[in-house]
Amino acid sequence: MATFVTPPPAQVMVPYSQSFISILSGLPPSSTSTSTPSTTSGTDPTATLYKNPSSQSPYLFLPLPHFDRVLAINPTLLPTPPTAASLVSLSTCSKVLIILLRSGALSHCLFTNATISHHATKRHYTVRKGQGGSQSSNDKGKGKANSMGAQLRRDGERKTREDCRAIGCGEDIDLIVIGCPKVMRGGLLSDLGLTKDDARLRVLRGGYKVKFEECKRVFKDITRVEVRPMNEEEERIVNGNGDGDGEDTPQKLRAMNLDASEQIDEESESEDETDPTPPLTPLHTEVQSSSANLSLPSPHLDAQAGPDLSTPLHLACSLNLPTLVSQLLAAGASPVIKDARWRVPWQVCSSNACRLALRKGRALAESGSAPSYDWDSAKIPSIDLEAEKERQEAQRARQKEKEKEKKKRQKERKKKEKAEKEEADKRREEEEAEAKRKADFQKSKLHLKTVGERACDWCGSEVRFAKDLLRWRDYKYCKPECVREHKRECAAKAAEKRFG
Repeated sequence: MATFVTPPPAQVMVPYSQSFISILSGLPPSSTSTSTPSTTSGTDPTATLYKNPSSQSPYLFLPLPHFDRVLAINPTLLPTPPTAASLVSLSTCSKVLIILLRSGALSHCLFTNATISHHATKRHYTVRKGQGGSQSSNDKGKGKANSMGAQLRRDGERKTREDCRAIGCGEDIDLIVIGCPKVMRGGLLSDLGLTKDDARLRVLRGGYKVKFEECKRVFKDITRVEVRPMNEEEERIVNGNGDGDGEDTPQKLRAMNLDASEQIDEESESEDETDPTPPLTPLHTEVQSSSANLSLPSPHLDAQAGPDLSTPLHLACSLNLPTLVSQLLAAGASPVIKDARWRVPWQVCSSNACRLALRKGRALAESGSAPSYDWDSAKIPSIDLEAEKERQEAQRARQKEKEKEKKKRQKERKKKEKAEKEEADKRREEEEAEAKRKADFQKSKLHLKTVGERACDWCGSEVRFAKDLLRWRDYKYCKPECVREHKRECAAKAAEKRFG
């Protein structure tokens, strides 16, 4: 184990820019010395890193037994698998590049000795609102669209790739941390000119927003180490009883010699690894089956299980079960526990209903009606229940009014369609009756015969007064249409006789 000349402070947060070597060699963490440890205060080559997966935020820690202290470190800082050389080399890191990418939003920030030397945030239109998916994916699956929106999205994707290529990832950068969806990671690395095997590359886990303030937060979260007293859980892990039931299954992450020249035998390590994925508890199973009434209270309320080390509250949030979220919070489920991807339940919510249930849980806790937690660490915003109730009532009233207006418009539209249909049917019946009357008159061979003093010689209809009849040549008609039709027929017969 590491040997100390002087005991370190009880608890101190140290940025990565301060020498890890000074901490491991026994000098106070506040020391600015970066010289190589002496032989009297050097590190022990049997020093071992351990992982604490059952905590609210899984982390790696290095025991410092001479002073009952541990050095806790964010696992994002180390490569997978972690090596001794990577731990010691962190003390020499001077430049760290943070890159966040999501859809058409890109933010990157370069830190030099923990000071911002350059940053930029750009956004381009690449995803159709309400539809999701990139334009390039839609082009591959459905064919290339030629609409103006599709062209704008393609141009936005092109500009985003140009922005990625413009980021400098030279050899002078010691650490590169990227955060982007898995499907976009290959394209981002290609645009940056990097490969997934680059020793400087680290992948950010958990939720994040693409903006400058988030780059600063990410840098602050991942580039700090904590020197503090060892707690009971860490003692059990170091002693080989990390599961708490007395079995000899140590939670050792990886034995690492601080001498960078020694290598780890990957094959032997995989054979010795005996830390399986924690199985799902009965409460996890009830949440997965969407049971209406959970078995509460339960000893597994905050138990972490599954490949992502999710709690029952994580599962309820990710499966969009706001009723179960409220039940778990009322029973005392912790909203600050993080899963294996460093996400609190708020960050895995799949709907606004679950987010509202979490916010109501915070309001009840602040009023003393439920257990209280560090809600800022849980990332759950506060909410005024009375104002939220009024907002929901107003929203329901607006929705009810919209439904009423919608039904009214539907009723008016149906009434109008019915009237138009009736009018069209009546007009069609009249036209059919007129056509039938004309056809019957033609068949009766009464055409151009006088059937009466007030009868039309063309259609046979009678008028009220004989003086109302129209005359052409020796014929009389009831209306101008009969005159025109008779004239057309006479012209047709004359033409047929002339050319026929």
